Amino acid sequence: MNNGVISRRKATNYGIIDVGGIEYGTMSAAALYNPRKMTLEKREKAFLKRRINLGEKFGFNGYMMFTSRQQDKNGSYKIIDEDVIKSNPDGCKTDIKEDILIVTTETPEVVIGHATFDYPVIMMTDIKKGFTAVAHCTPELIDSKLPMMIADSLLTVCGSRDQDIYAYVSATLGPDFSTNKYPIWAKDKELWENVITNESLNDKNLFKINLRKAIAKQFEERNVLYYSMNDVDTITDSRYFSRYASNSKELKSQKKLGCNFAGAYYKKLGR
Repeated sequence: MNNGVISRRKATNYGIIDVGGIEYGTMSAAALYNPRKMTLEKREKAFLKRRINLGEKFGFNGYMMFTSRQQDKNGSYKIIDEDVIKSNPDGCKTDIKEDILIVTTETPEVVIGHATFDYPVIMMTDIKKGFTAVAHCTPELIDSKLPMMIADSLLTVCGSRDQDIYAYVSATLGPDFSTNKYPIWAKDKELWENVITNESLNDKNLFKINLRKAIAKQFEERNVLYYSMNDVDTITDSRYFSRYASNSKELKSQKKLGCNFAGAYYKKLGR
């Protein structure tokens, strides 16, 4: 998939949403990503309206979009079940500390995902058992093997077999992603070998980072057999916000400051 919008598997009514905030509106109520003069109340109302519009377009409940602040950073997971839904009428206001969110066919039209700037959201679904796990994977969390832990969470919760897991990687940074020093978060030298490459450009020493390649290496190690990656480059794609582009001395553009969104859900049968 390369259009950065939506993917559905009709057999299970499984849906993936992967949208650019420039195209659909910033996916956050935070002051930094909204007009300066807007009050918190107005920002929250505007964000809710964007979520409702997105839900109407793609077939989910705009109130039921759950995200996590990923405090644990150890592969912890939380299942968004009926109890969670009933006690949290607005998913985006729910405080969830776990790293991985899980949803099932028992709770259709409920989205689990993450507002993103550049780094990918990885979604894995067991198509036979109707369980889906999602996590936002920063470079630090990729180094900590979180992509592999997503598959492990499905194994723990519903006994998923490797051959029944389908993975998807959302839009992320493209080939221009680089740092001027070897990143301190890259502690797993074997993982980042041939993924972080030292190059010279215009007399500058750069370390280029291929996040998709690092994720693919972990999928192979964990025996995640079936996966696809959105090839959208958040740095250059006009539909997507990019913190990297907004902060870069060469690319600096306030127009690229904002939040995208990527996540997964199940549609109601018949919709």
